[in-house]
Amino acid sequence: MLRNLVTTVSQLRRRFTQSLAVGVFVCGLVLSSQVSAQEDNSQACPNLAVYYPTVYFANNPLTAQTPTGEGARERAQWTQLAATLADIQAICLRSSEYYALLGAAQLNSAQLEPASESLERALLLDPNNGAAQIDFASALFASGQLFPALQLNDALLARARFARRTA
Repeated sequence: MLRNLVTTVSQLRRRFTQSLAVGVFVCGLVLSSQVSAQEDNSQACPNLAVYYPTVYFANNPLTAQTPTGEGARERAQWTQLAATLADIQAICLRSSEYYALLGAAQLNSAQLEPASESLERALLLDPNNGAAQIDFASALFASGQLFPALQLNDALLARARFARRTA
C-alpha cells in the first residue's frame, strides 16, 4: 500500500512538474506578446475630437423625429465613423474615449452587439466615463436587457444628483 502511494506521489510530481513547465512557457509567451504589443502600440492614440460627427451633439440622433432621409444620412455617418475608427484601433487599445466613441458609432448605426462590447470595454478602462455609461444603458435597453439598463440609469441619476449637491 505504501509503495503504491509513493509511486502515485512520484507520478503526480512528474505530471505537476511537466504542467508547471508548460504553464511557465505559456506565461512567457503571453508576456512576450504583451511586450510586443506595447512596442507596436508605442504610437499614441490620436486626438479623437476630429472624429466626433456633428450628429453626436444633436439632442437625440436615434429618434424617429428626424425626417427619414436625414435619419438615413446620420446612420450612414455613424457607419462611416465606425469603419474609420476601426482603422486606428491598434493604437487606441488603452483609450476609454476611443471605445466610447466607437461604441456610440456602432450603437447609432444599429450594431448592438459590437456596440455593447465596445462600450463595456470603455467602461472597463474608465468606469467613470459618463458618455460610455449613457450609451451602454441605451445599448442594453435596445437589446432587451431592461433591468441592467434601468440599474445603470439609476446609477447615472444618482451620480448627477451627487454632482449637483457638491457643486
